[in-house]
Amino acid sequence: WGECGGDKNLLAYKEAYPSFRIYYGELKLQFRRSNANDIENIINFMNTYSTSEIPFPTEYMPSSIEDGNVTLALDSNKLVGIVECRCKDDKYLMTNLIVDSEYRCQGVAKRLLERLPKPFYFNCYKINEKANKFYRGLKNVKCTGESTNSTGESWDYIFE
Repeated sequence: WGECGGDKNLLAYKEAYPSFRIYYGELKLQFRRSNANDIENIINFMNTYSTSEIPFPTEYMPSSIEDGNVTLALDSNKLVGIVECRCKDDKYLMTNLIVDSEYRCQGVAKRLLERLPKPFYFNCYKINEKANKFYRGLKNVKCTGESTNSTGESWDYIFE
């Protein structure tokens, strides 16, 4: 209990996932924009977490990475999170948000989202219940409806 500040849920998570690291205070992460040298590292990172049920779209990633539309979260030069946001039809569209499994539930995703231009739009597969719960828990996020495309049914959101 004392190790995680009295949070029983966090302790249960730690027991279920032994590699999960509990930090005291805020992580000391570095954030920077992507460049052409990051393409292979980012694509490999995305492929680690992409599944057939919840695929991460990589079609536009090389150009997004080269254009600096991907923000990286780094812990001592280790890539621990990414967020992609590009301009489409004069609106900002967030298409990818991924955090390394060892760094989840520690505010990394929120810190990545805070770095994006507002407002931005995004969608999330309905079957990705954890992500939808996360987005609906953010105070600046509103669900605007639902949509269906070739990869599945999604909830549509705006972050203002």
